[in-house]
Amino acid sequence: MNESLGHLLLVDDDPHQLKLMKLILEDHGYAVHTARDGQEALEVIPLNPPDGVISDVLMPRLDGYQLCHSLRQDIHFSHLPIVLLSSAYTEPEDIELAKTFGANALLTRTSDASNLAGRALEMLKMALLPETKRKWSPRTYESRLARQLELQVKAVQEGARKMTQLEEQLRHSQKLESIGQITAGVAHELNNPLGAILGFTQCLLDDPQATDIVDVLNAIQGEGLRCRTLIQDMLTFARKPALQTAWERLPQLADSILGLIAARAKTMKVAIEKKYDENLPPALVMGNQIQQVLINLCNNALDAMPKGGTLCMTIGLSGSHFILRVSDTGEGMSQERAKRVFEPFFTTKGAGKGTGLGLSLVQNIVTNHKGRVGVQSELGRGTTFEVILPRGGTCP
Repeated sequence: MNESLGHLLLVDDDPHQLKLMKLILEDHGYAVHTARDGQEALEVIPLNPPDGVISDVLMPRLDGYQLCHSLRQDIHFSHLPIVLLSSAYTEPEDIELAKTFGANALLTRTSDASNLAGRALEMLKMALLPETKRKWSPRTYESRLARQLELQVKAVQEGARKMTQLEEQLRHSQKLESIGQITAGVAHELNNPLGAILGFTQCLLDDPQATDIVDVLNAIQGEGLRCRTLIQDMLTFARKPALQTAWERLPQLADSILGLIAARAKTMKVAIEKKYDENLPPALVMGNQIQQVLINLCNNALDAMPKGGTLCMTIGLSGSHFILRVSDTGEGMSQERAKRVFEPFFTTKGAGKGTGLGLSLVQNIVTNHKGRVGVQSELGRGTTFEVILPRGGTCP
């Protein structure tokens, strides 16, 4: 330990950084006192003068630059060694500005706190005051501060943009997963009407003069329309959604999803029930995202009924809110598990049977619609997910 630097003052508004650096410096044999910003440092220094100061730059009330300037104006502390630390102020102009205020050094923060502390101690021991006193320029200081704040705002905006992209990618990946779950059922559902179409067509080829030709053509048309509807529902669900709200009728959105899972439900011996209030008004929502919510909840309900059961879709209006419920008569969950179902990567399914992101995505979409989602479950009796969405005004 350097005897001339036996007592140090550490200044930082980040409590974790403050604690970490304090521990490291104490391990080096120094007595360390702390302050949470420049203003507090100015209050404690006269009471317990340190042999050196290590301070962050960007702090509330009084920052590191201003702390340096204030100490240099005090005859008692005009030669006090001061080292500034920053992860934002790292340009050559910032180093020059630090010297202008009277700092001995400006060091860039790194993830290696021990190395950073060692470098700061070296600078303090050297106690190199600026060779030439420079006049403090408020304009220079304010321009550099404004520039750093501008850069940080841009960084936050870029981070928000990337987060939005990641959320969109997550939604799309979940959509692909949902499509994968229903593909076999859809193939089966298409195979039946196509078989009927081919059969009726063969009948006409075998007997072009058949008296019931109109009935056969009507049957072919009906089965063709059935195929077209199923394919349109698949394309509507699979396409990338526009991130804009529109007036949608929730029963129609629900019916399109129930149509997609109907074949899978049939093979699993799961009956589908619908309970829709009459004359429901349109809802101002992102239709494709609400479909994603419903198909995630429906697929979860089917997974919970490996031995068959009943899936019930309920849609109603209560005051200024729509209420959507997806219920199953499956295995149910304990209260402890039910409390965690919306956590990312938490799943009640076996290994390899789920990503644990489906319900987290449901909650994210519902929250973005200024709604809320909840779950009620009882072991052996089934589970009900309830989605509450604001009505969104009156459809023009």
